[in-house]
Amino acid sequence: MAHEKFSIFQKRLHILSVIFFLLFLLLIGRLAHLQIYQSSKYEILSEGNRINLLLVLPPRGNLFDRNGQLIAANKQVFQATINLNQTKDFLTTLEQVASLLSLSSSQLDKIKSQIQNHPRHIPLSLKKNLSWEEVALLELNRLALPGVNVISATQRHYPWQEAIVHITGYVSAPTEEEVIEDASLNLPDAQSGKTGIERIHEEKLKGKYGRREIEVNARGSLIRTLSYEPPLPGQDLFLTIDVDLQKYMYEKLAPYKSATAVVMDIHTGAILAMVSVPGYNPNSLVTGLEPGEWQTLIKHDQAPLTNKAITGLYSPASILKLPVSLASFAHPDIGTSFQTYCNGHMKVGNHKFHCWKKHGHGAVDFRTAMQRSCDIYYYEAGKRMGHQAIYKMANKLGFGKKLGIDLPQEKAGLLPTPQWKRQRFKENWYLGDTILFSIGQGTILTTPLQWVTALAAITNGGYLVTPHVTQSTLPYPKEYLNIPPAHLNRLVGILDETTNKSGGTGYVSRITMKGFEMGGKTATGQVRHISLAERAAGIRRGDDLPWALRDNSMFIGFAPVHEPKYAIAVLVEHGGWGSQAAAPLGRDILLKTQQIMAAQPLEARYD
Repeated sequence: MAHEKFSIFQKRLHILSVIFFLLFLLLIGRLAHLQIYQSSKYEILSEGNRINLLLVLPPRGNLFDRNGQLIAANKQVFQATINLNQTKDFLTTLEQVASLLSLSSSQLDKIKSQIQNHPRHIPLSLKKNLSWEEVALLELNRLALPGVNVISATQRHYPWQEAIVHITGYVSAPTEEEVIEDASLNLPDAQSGKTGIERIHEEKLKGKYGRREIEVNARGSLIRTLSYEPPLPGQDLFLTIDVDLQKYMYEKLAPYKSATAVVMDIHTGAILAMVSVPGYNPNSLVTGLEPGEWQTLIKHDQAPLTNKAITGLYSPASILKLPVSLASFAHPDIGTSFQTYCNGHMKVGNHKFHCWKKHGHGAVDFRTAMQRSCDIYYYEAGKRMGHQAIYKMANKLGFGKKLGIDLPQEKAGLLPTPQWKRQRFKENWYLGDTILFSIGQGTILTTPLQWVTALAAITNGGYLVTPHVTQSTLPYPKEYLNIPPAHLNRLVGILDETTNKSGGTGYVSRITMKGFEMGGKTATGQVRHISLAERAAGIRRGDDLPWALRDNSMFIGFAPVHEPKYAIAVLVEHGGWGSQAAAPLGRDILLKTQQIMAAQPLEARYD
């Protein structure tokens, strides 16, 4: 029995010995592998080396106009950077660089503030867009500037500058909030879209960052690249804009203090040109403005940073007579048989509502009322229809709501209602409110984009199109408004007569070139109330008043008149009568639009 137990014990001891021996061999083998085959690797790591993952900035996608002309691209520039791991005294080195590159105190403060949270293995940008003289200075002083390097980078460039800036927008250095959301924006030449197409299509344009895995020593110096994944370039985008038309329109508007215009393809909603003046040079914002320069820009009286075509809010004045006319055609008490007499004013209670023509237009019907822009006719029509009928038609045509253009910061404006007035002013809606509403005055606010889109719907057969500036493989949506074709054709015919028949408000500014004629409507937006004393003294529109108190000059038009294709809206702030400034501009731009578009080959005509 004892012998059997001893035998079992020996067997177990033998098995354990074998297991221990095998484990010992495994350990010896592992040690040999580490010390012999990987000794160099761990010798390097033992000196304090580490693996860093660097992001590689992709080239940003280009922007082209409808014909392939570049309107936003990338150009090669040089910039000064500093590697924080390669300089012992950052502040001393920074002072030397500041002296060589003439960095301002605000630029220095910005660089110093970035140091706190900037990753030490990523070079920090000191100055972008170096001149050749600055590059030479840094190279000559290279030994005295440890960690400072001149690197090649890409920078956004806008060749047409102010002429198209409100469409393209611009890019610049990311904000602190953007960097927190996306750490890759810490790269020295990273930029993000701030306005316009650059902002709305940021994800498409910026591309996908590449990756570089590197090994560095304790001093942060590169030892080797372990792996590399190239970046994916940003997507190129083609716009609906025609650069030649855009430049022409900018040159026509540039002499005015503040103005805007937009040309649209009435059938697709494609924007062919959109200009807002004054503008600004986007290239100056790419590299960053001094704080004082930025403050001057944002506090400018004429708001150069604002795209007035989509964010400017104005009383539409006589432009609203178009939806009022359409509503009146369907009203049983008005239709096409209603007539009234204009003696220059209409009395409601104790208040007089005046026509723009002091002594009146005499007998007017729906046709002569539009041709001569008689306010009294529309006062009377508004009284008969009431606010709701006008509101419904104006809203149907796109007034008082966002139209969905692919640009940021579009505003909806305001179509006032009795409910809105009670909430806003704690007052009831009166007949006088409806009368003012019927000629586009009072508290109503609209954008020039809404004007041109409404006119497009009237002239394209009753479809509310989606205005857009980016080409797409799929058609943009449009809504059929179910307005009787006879009513639309009647209004289009009246707008033809308003411009091409003697006595019409747009007659002086008509297009006389055969086959290119236009139809349209002038409008004069009152920006201040004319007192009884001023009216008695003969001051009716304010041309003798300071610029900021004068009326806004407006015009909407379409062409060619017998087969409409294009529509335009023009606003000249404080430009006086609609026929005075806006209508001549509309004529010239619509004529140029037709000439440019007719010269393009069919395959180049987007939409």
